[in-house]
Amino acid sequence: MNLELKKKIKVSSDKIIWAGAGGTGAGGHIVKSYDLSASLNGNTKTFSLPAFWRVISVHLSSFPNILRPTTDYTTDGSAFTITFTSEIDAASALSVGQTAIVIYSE
Repeated sequence: MNLELKKKIKVSSDKIIWAGAGGTGAGGHIVKSYDLSASLNGNTKTFSLPAFWRVISVHLSSFPNILRPTTDYTTDGSAFTITFTSEIDAASALSVGQTAIVIYSE
């Protein structure tokens, strides 16, 4: 890892903390992942998430692997939920045995 990059971030096993946050209170300086896999059942398309500032990306083990915001999913920051749109077939992409990982900032 280059020295300049080491100055900007601290990395632990489950999060990245951006240095120099400045205390603005705007959020978004800690990046984490959340595994929805245990909640997948082939029917449900709306899932609760931990408190987040914004969702950065969503990854599935089935096609499509990387999802597009507003096209493949939407989020509700006040309810802390993610909803997969009609573009995502719950019966296959969100079924038992599949993996769904949400990368988010808090």
